[in-house]
Amino acid sequence: MPHPPIIIPDVGKGKEQVANATITACTQAARDAAGLGCDTIVLFSPHAPLYRDYVYVYGGNELTGSLASFGAPETRYVFPSDVEFQDTLIALLEGASIPAGTNPVQELDHGALVPLHFIREAFSIPVCIVVVASAAFSSEKQYLIGTLVQKAALALNRRVCIIASGDMSHKVNSESPYGAVPAGAAFDRKILAALESSDCASLLGIDAELREKAAECGYGSIVIMCGAFDGIPLETHLLNYEAPFGIGYCVASFLPGKTTGSASKLKDRSDEAKDRSDLRVRIARLTIEQCIQHRRMTSLAELDSLCDGPEDIAVLQTLLHETAGVFVSLKKAGDLRGCIGTIAPTAANVAEEIIRNAVHASTMDPRFDPVRVDELSLLVLSVDVLGTPEPIASQNDLDPARWGVIVSAHGRRGLLLPDLEGVDTIDEQLSIACRKGGIDMSKAFLIERFLVTRYR
Repeated sequence: MPHPPIIIPDVGKGKEQVANATITACTQAARDAAGLGCDTIVLFSPHAPLYRDYVYVYGGNELTGSLASFGAPETRYVFPSDVEFQDTLIALLEGASIPAGTNPVQELDHGALVPLHFIREAFSIPVCIVVVASAAFSSEKQYLIGTLVQKAALALNRRVCIIASGDMSHKVNSESPYGAVPAGAAFDRKILAALESSDCASLLGIDAELREKAAECGYGSIVIMCGAFDGIPLETHLLNYEAPFGIGYCVASFLPGKTTGSASKLKDRSDEAKDRSDLRVRIARLTIEQCIQHRRMTSLAELDSLCDGPEDIAVLQTLLHETAGVFVSLKKAGDLRGCIGTIAPTAANVAEEIIRNAVHASTMDPRFDPVRVDELSLLVLSVDVLGTPEPIASQNDLDPARWGVIVSAHGRRGLLLPDLEGVDTIDEQLSIACRKGGIDMSKAFLIERFLVTRYR
């Protein structure tokens, strides 16, 4: 559920009607929740106090708050708190080496109050509430928090409804007071597509850079929601989406279901991915698995076993006889987990180039620790095969969607692949490439472009 205070009549004072479809959907979602007969509502808010090393839980026997800071001091809320669930969840978090605790004097933030406004209207008797910060953690750790909510519910035999509070992109269109960027609408489209197809793997795989450019505040809550369904088939229903003020408001329901597009622990459909991915990606995955699990290098003779039919055999023959620069990229829960590549060929053939760079990306990227065995099934891989770089006469010869770029000056080089989510302009592309190479953009530097074929 979204949380714009303007959709509360005492705040909107008539302006809320612009988002009437959102109000209707929130009302329906709250009624649906009431119909589930839940014992406790656990709400995750991105506007609760956020920490990078601590999960904040609103404490006390009652949870209170008002919309005074939004011009409606008379609009106050009081909810009974499920203290036993609070304490159980905190204990489970601490047991998972995630520091957590409460502060009983803090009033609820608007990220909690706006969804709870509709809950209060829909429930005939007050329902116990637990409100938790969605935490400034990695997606992997947020997912873990969700699994601990499930564990607490099972331990206490509670029927629990979870509310993932959050707005989508704050930069969807020109109506936004924050300005519009292409990444805003792109992020929201990805969320909607995943919800419409009950595809939890796609939800969890949204790129971190795209999320940042979109200026969203709901993704962490969604990841926690997915974690709470760990091991359970998930069925999603998109109730409404609109962006009347340039900010995406999405209302959807998550229910246990029989669909196969969801579910277990960030696994990104790894078994299916092995069957359907390009041969180059299968080579990279086999290499990483053998390196991490068995401490051995994949040999070229083993690649025949990855071929499924004459097309793969033909591709393999090409990989064994051609040379090219190659980048191997690893992502987990949408976040980069490793990326190493070569601008020009360094091996006898493309297959060997993939094998070498897959090992390096999983074990030698200086930005990350080596991949662990327990992470292997969570990795989403891509392989980029580079064309020959060529100098350009003008920046107008670049296109971030089509051409990769190499910048160089005084012995330093920076490279950026093309068609990256959130990189929409030539200036953005050059700025990032220069930053990667430690090159001063205000001074002269050489620019080369290259084509890339990306395999997934």
